[in-house]
Amino acid sequence: DGDNANSYLTAPISGTIVRRAVTLGQTVAAGDAGADTLFTIADDSVVWADIAVYKQDIGRIRIGAPVALKTDAGNVLALSTVAFVLPVINETSRTATARVIVANTDGSLTPGQFVTADLSVGNASPVVRVPQTAVQIVEDKPSIFVPVEGGFAPKPVMIGATAGGFVEIRSGLAVGETFVSQGGFTLKAQLEKDAFGDGHGH
Repeated sequence: DGDNANSYLTAPISGTIVRRAVTLGQTVAAGDAGADTLFTIADDSVVWADIAVYKQDIGRIRIGAPVALKTDAGNVLALSTVAFVLPVINETSRTATARVIVANTDGSLTPGQFVTADLSVGNASPVVRVPQTAVQIVEDKPSIFVPVEGGFAPKPVMIGATAGGFVEIRSGLAVGETFVSQGGFTLKAQLEKDAFGDGHGH
């Protein structure tokens, strides 16, 4: 009781308390290096995904290579790139580790979760690539929505190989050109809705 009834602990990071090792009424001391941790806090807004890479494939992994993290069912959880490859091979599994740093603002990934990684590897020439979600089929042609005066319009493109959640654009989209990476399906649906309405209006 009294002036010292309440004590405040300031956490060095923001996040969620995932473990509490202190109970009400327990005596604790500040500055005791040997003391137990009182609270464990996890910040999962950014997560690391460590990918096991077979020894024979290590030389093909490039920093910056696109990576798609997927569930066992093949659903894409996140898209990112290889941040770095750890220069150590596990003696038991004979694998190396490629680390991917993923923004997890939507909480789709959970620390400790197992995922499948789809990596783009090799020494191919640079190409224009966009997320698969950006490509929509409009009037039987692969298209990407680009900004135009007053809104967005579909632009036909020629697509190539697909890997790591990305698709190669062989023609129709220039390097640096602005396009819609998310929400293309919604724009397509609105376009079809408007076309349907115009047809009945005549």
